Amino acid sequence: MTALAVILIVSAVIIILLLLPIVVRVKYDGKLYLYAGYITAFRIYPAKKGKQKNKNVETDARKRKSRVRKRSLSFSEITELAQEALKAVKKLLKSIRIPIFILHLIISGSDAAKAAVNYGNVCMALSSLYPIIEDNAKVRKTDISVDLDYGGKSTVFLDVTLRAMFAKILIITVTALIAAFKVIKKDKRKAEKNNEQHPGKHGNGDV
Repeated sequence: MTALAVILIVSAVIIILLLLPIVVRVKYDGKLYLYAGYITAFRIYPAKKGKQKNKNVETDARKRKSRVRKRSLSFSEITELAQEALKAVKKLLKSIRIPIFILHLIISGSDAAKAAVNYGNVCMALSSLYPIIEDNAKVRKTDISVDLDYGGKSTVFLDVTLRAMFAKILIITVTALIAAFKVIKKDKRKAEKNNEQHPGKHGNGDV
């Protein structure tokens, strides 16, 4: 009975964690701040100075371990992987809720004509990109402004909060990874078949 109770408690905790929303917040006001967590977000970047040193040591160790020769991907493989990645991104966007999307831009510069051109380009880019986000993700509140200030300084203020159920993200990520694995495996089999049929083409040139 004790073992059964432990299994039930662990299962209940896992189910609750899967159903709870993950919250990610990105803030930029001249410096980048990242927050993440369950239900509410906690600051994860920039980290404390004491912890950052240990992270640098860990990343150096990982870099040394990752210096291994990797098989280069073919063009068809890259194309198929890009298609699968695009599908996954669209699914992820549909599962994401954006409670707050704040973006304030001030475009400026010493050259008035250049500043005006940059202002126009930014407005065009935003008018093209934002509808894609709005159509795929559920955006509640937006506050976007782009201003032109000839005598001032260019500034960016961004504050975006993303919420998504962990279970949905997990399912989409696992599905995308399986699809990517199938693409790589299929391409590898094709390459092996070609090597068997034409051994001279891919063989070593040394005698």
